[in-house]
Amino acid sequence: MMVLLLTGLALADGPFSPEGIYEFARYLYGQGEYLRAAGEFQRYLFLGRPPAGRRDSVLLRIGICYRKAGKFGKALRYFGKVGGSLRDEARYQAGLCYIYSGNYDTVALWNCTGPKLRTLIFAARLLDGRWKEARKIVPREGRWRDILRMGINLPHRSPVLAGLLSGLVPGAGKIYCGRTWDGIYSLVTIGTFAWQSYSGFERDGRNSLKGWAFGAAAVIFYLGNIYGSAAAAKIYNLERWESFKNAVLDMLGD
Repeated sequence: MMVLLLTGLALADGPFSPEGIYEFARYLYGQGEYLRAAGEFQRYLFLGRPPAGRRDSVLLRIGICYRKAGKFGKALRYFGKVGGSLRDEARYQAGLCYIYSGNYDTVALWNCTGPKLRTLIFAARLLDGRWKEARKIVPREGRWRDILRMGINLPHRSPVLAGLLSGLVPGAGKIYCGRTWDGIYSLVTIGTFAWQSYSGFERDGRNSLKGWAFGAAAVIFYLGNIYGSAAAAKIYNLERWESFKNAVLDMLGD
């Protein structure tokens, strides 16, 4: 009987007790094993049946585990279960899920209820391109005003204009997009093919094999140069946008 009692006491305080499971979950979280930590926190909730305040804290922690693991749908479900004094923090964490999953407009339309959430909503409006609305709630701390200015003045290149420029002068569209050497290469290549085609026809007339071969190559490279210039403009815009987005996310942190 005494052995059974001692065994029961050991299990109550040991690694398989609710508190032991909770501490193990915290350890896994600290090691960055977020999915395993979420599983252990869930096991703790099932076995430990903690009071409401502790339960909300654990639900929040489970949601954060899933958010850090990129499981945003699961994270949102747990954040939605958090109540009490942690509800605002759960809403902030839910906002991070929406932002990291690209649903900027969802958070951009929220109402500000505190400094921390205000910063999150401001970041969402930046990422959604809502410059006028973002200006109304610029946070005082950090470099947010500089990042707003960076977003408003983000360089942009028109794919249509890039294509038209390269249609007029081969390679000009790529130079317009900052790819100077690519533009020069296109101009020299197409110019060389066109000249070889001209010299072939000049020497042998309409039946010139050289003229037709280099002429066909010149046309193919010319059309590719127009398409490539339009694509270069899109890549230019995407790279500038990604740089801006990363600056916003770096300011938000984790």
